[in-house]
Amino acid sequence: MDTPLPSAMNPKELAEYFSISKRTVYRLVQSRQIPFCKIQGQIRFRAEDMEKFLKSISFEPIR
Repeated sequence: MDTPLPSAMNPKELAEYFSISKRTVYRLVQSRQIPFCKIQGQIRFRAEDMEKFLKSISFEPIR
């Protein structure tokens, strides 16, 4: 994931970036496991929120 994130993404773009299905993105939204915004009823994900989210779910390798 070395590609820089756009400033805001829709569910399809986020799914492609994370290499997960769009359905999984919607499940994460529905269960409030991922931060999101709604703009006129459309779901958007802010880049800085996604960076924080990735860091929060990352694990240190076992040594």
